[in-house]
Amino acid sequence: MPRPRGKAPTPELVEKETQVVELRREGQTWEQIAIQVGYKHPSGAAQAYKRAVVRVLGEEIETMRHLEGERLDAMHSAVWENALAGDHKSVLTVIKISERRSALFGLDQKHSPKNQPEQYPVSEDLDREIKALIKARDFAEKAGINLYEDVVTE
Repeated sequence: MPRPRGKAPTPELVEKETQVVELRREGQTWEQIAIQVGYKHPSGAAQAYKRAVVRVLGEEIETMRHLEGERLDAMHSAVWENALAGDHKSVLTVIKISERRSALFGLDQKHSPKNQPEQYPVSEDLDREIKALIKARDFAEKAGINLYEDVVTE
């Protein structure tokens, strides 16, 4: 059974997953690994391997991203004063560093309209809504209500 998202694995589970990774690196099959580590089925060993790889790679990527961010900060600091003083090369360097930082941290990702909050709600069935409004207008007119004078101008 998979762990709930965001919940840290127990030390025992980390140990089992580490064994699975080591045995797989040695070239053993999922069936062999399942028997040695104590999984009922080879798929359990394969799932443990996938969880371990995702966790380890995720941690390594975040560590590398943090380290790269610190390096970019150091380079930025080294040329910042010259850039502010108007040194053309330093200005270009700061821009390149900023572009790299934005790419590293995903700051320049384009957002598709479906990811943007709607500014104006759109009906699922616009035709149906228009027909309902026309019927409401007709009903109001039969009742002696002039929507444009009695309602819109109030």
